[in-house]
Amino acid sequence: MSDSKTFIHAKKNKTLTLSLYGAVRNFLKIAEILPFFFKSSLKIPNHSATPSTKSKNPRNILQNIDLQKVEFKLNEFLVQKNYTDEEIRLPDFAAAIGLSTHQASHYLNKKLKTNFSDFINFNRIEEAKRLILIGDSRFTLLDIAFESGFNSITTFHRACIKFAGCSPKMLRKKILENKSL
Repeated sequence: MSDSKTFIHAKKNKTLTLSLYGAVRNFLKIAEILPFFFKSSLKIPNHSATPSTKSKNPRNILQNIDLQKVEFKLNEFLVQKNYTDEEIRLPDFAAAIGLSTHQASHYLNKKLKTNFSDFINFNRIEEAKRLILIGDSRFTLLDIAFESGFNSITTFHRACIKFAGCSPKMLRKKILENKSL
């Protein structure tokens, strides 16, 4: 047998061996979990569960936090209109009020009964109302949306319906009608 034929034969054997090894390895993995599919009395062990996640009393992650200080920083955040930054994210908000992202999310959910997106969009709609009230009619709704911090007219429209109960066009009409009274 020539050297080239021997090399090709050895290469085929190596490929076959690796392929066979992979098949056996996969078979053993399947055999390890297979009994759990056929016996309902067997439970697949949950290795990710820790004793703290099993406790019935959820820990208060705001336990050692000065909530008055957080409220003060939250008011500063609102006064400075940081919500009008179209790039604002939960980590930015959390840093502004002096909390971790997890704590900030928990604070919004439990104390203010809202989530981050709704909190930001509600305040942006309030800013849009203020801009409509003090602005002149040459500002388009797109201008107002961008000035309020929205990235798109679609997001502005959705938030307007959710928090003002009407489209941006109707909101502008209502505000301007009430202004003239």
